[in-house]
Amino acid sequence: MCDWRDSNSNVVKQKEIIDLSLKFRYLNRVQIQKILHHKDARSINTWLKDLVDKEYVGRIYSHKLFENTKPAIYYLLNSPLTLPFLHHKFYNNFCG
Repeated sequence: MCDWRDSNSNVVKQKEIIDLSLKFRYLNRVQIQKILHHKDARSINTWLKDLVDKEYVGRIYSHKLFENTKPAIYYLLNSPLTLPFLHHKFYNNFCG
């Protein structure tokens, strides 16, 4: 049954963020926004917050004075094989 479809665009963008995390290891929101050619920072922050809440992505952020002006750094928290929505890549490779 090699018919995997994803109708939710948020999940598709979150998959792209995970792919970027696999490729670059550490990224901040500004870098993700430039790579995805996305104008709205609010939606990217929403996607990143959702990924952090689901514990797919980790976040490094300091609340100290003068360090809180720097953007948060995001990194992949789990192994790529444990992420449920990445299994379709391996599945599609074997299904043709």
